[in-house]
Amino acid sequence: MRERTRPISFSSISNLPDMNGFELLDKLKSGKQTRNIPISAISTSAMQDQVKKGKKAGFEAYLTKPFEVDSIRKLLERFSTETKTSTE
Repeated sequence: MRERTRPISFSSISNLPDMNGFELLDKLKSGKQTRNIPISAISTSAMQDQVKKGKKAGFEAYLTKPFEVDSIRKLLERFSTETKTSTE
């Protein structure tokens, strides 16, 4: 069976040129081809209310800066494992 891959997306919560991370999340989650892509937030805000808001909004993970590179590696491994499991 051919292995299928699923994109993984990281979004900054801070303002992007045309939208913020929450708006980008909404846009991706409402798209037919993008709604199942796991999206993680990267933010400078480590306040618990912001972390809860991000997770409630639908981010798969919420990383705060500064973060360890190893945390990104573990997250990518988790998403990769979930993707293989869901496509087998």
